[in-house]
Amino acid sequence: MIKSKNFNNISDELVPKLGRNEVAIFRCIHNSKDPSGIGIYPTYIVPNKDTIWDEDQGKYVDIAYITQPSDDRAEVLGTIAFESNQKGVIVLKGSSSADVLRYEYLKLCNYNASNPKRNPDSFTIFEEVNESDRSISLLGAAKIQAEIANFALNTDLETLVQELKNRNIDAKGLPEHKVRSIALEEGKKQPFKLVSLPEKVDIANTKALVMEAIEAGLITYDSKDGVFKGNDGEVFFKAYKATTNKEDKFAEYLDKNPEVKEKIKKLF
Repeated sequence: MIKSKNFNNISDELVPKLGRNEVAIFRCIHNSKDPSGIGIYPTYIVPNKDTIWDEDQGKYVDIAYITQPSDDRAEVLGTIAFESNQKGVIVLKGSSSADVLRYEYLKLCNYNASNPKRNPDSFTIFEEVNESDRSISLLGAAKIQAEIANFALNTDLETLVQELKNRNIDAKGLPEHKVRSIALEEGKKQPFKLVSLPEKVDIANTKALVMEAIEAGLITYDSKDGVFKGNDGEVFFKAYKATTNKEDKFAEYLDKNPEVKEKIKKLF
């Protein structure tokens, strides 16, 4: 963490570590307007200042999301937001120094529902994705990349040329390898809607089914009523608002109610 005269003067042992080859994922636990005013749907902004208890020093310490050293000048504070177009998820990589700074603040602040040392009276905005959920999220990203490559490399040439034309790219008459190379790069920018692989969802894994449905935007969690529901408003499961790992509870419910699980699968 970047220390200053006023902020982040915590014991070095308290600073969380994110390895260079590690990835951390945080997700917003709200998806509707919150009466506190801290966040308003669809974007939640995490306050960039907080106060935490430093056990080693035996006192409260003010922390802040500082993005640049300031010497004697005013601290340069950054903004961390859970954006709607990112589905309320922030992915941080240990190979990025900027991500590491965000990670340290998000781990330590009281707005993190996963922080075991947080002030229980503080308002929570987000939680850290646990290891099993993280694996599923990364697997979902890998599937998307595989689908992009599958479309660019295996779709018939005529279809590729037409899809590129729809994006105002004239590839007619170009060598096949050039057309497929362009399609691959375009797919990375914005996946083609025709992309599909044989098995979109591993229906044998109920938790994976739940996470895929949420990632695809087919199911959302309404924090106001504490329910998982479809885009048409149909309620599939009611969870307690304060419950962490709500997706696990939802998956357990689906395993006990196969008829509801079938409804979820039919959404894809």
